[in-house]
Amino acid sequence: ITHPRDRPRETWLYRILKPGAARPRDGVDAVALEAFLADMRAHYTLLLDGIAAAAAGVPVAIHAYDHPIPDGRKAPGAGNGPWLQPVFAERGMHDQPYNTQVMRHLIDALNDMVATLADDRRRAGQPVHHLRLAGILAAQPGFADDHSGFWSDELHPQEAGYEALAEAAATHLAAWGI
Repeated sequence: ITHPRDRPRETWLYRILKPGAARPRDGVDAVALEAFLADMRAHYTLLLDGIAAAAAGVPVAIHAYDHPIPDGRKAPGAGNGPWLQPVFAERGMHDQPYNTQVMRHLIDALNDMVATLADDRRRAGQPVHHLRLAGILAAQPGFADDHSGFWSDELHPQEAGYEALAEAAATHLAAWGI
């Protein structure tokens, strides 16, 4: 969604963002979002086809993202990022709380697509499950006071974030008997 990072106008995110909208949900261009989701579905499908060919019948868990916060932070010491905020800035969108809600809408749509793909695969007899991880980090104690304890940068969790996501994944897997 943010590649190539050094050319914001060439990213999916730039094409998806719709500046000037009053509501965050309207800050996403529906046609561009559908094209992005179709592209992502094709990538997930390619991976799932390869897994099914190599290991038929093996349970597979797929996921998308939790809700990122486009606050312009880089990963400490890694030099990675920022990933999202520069694209929002290039679009003239500078209200970080608003932009966070735009990303929430976009990531929820991505998770819905991944869940639908998993459902379609299960109906076709393949044991594919969707791990809905969106909202896990925000539900952690202390997140509202300082999200940087859970997010290393705009897209990648800190250790505490990974632990919370892994715990949620383990709960899902156990419920599915995996």
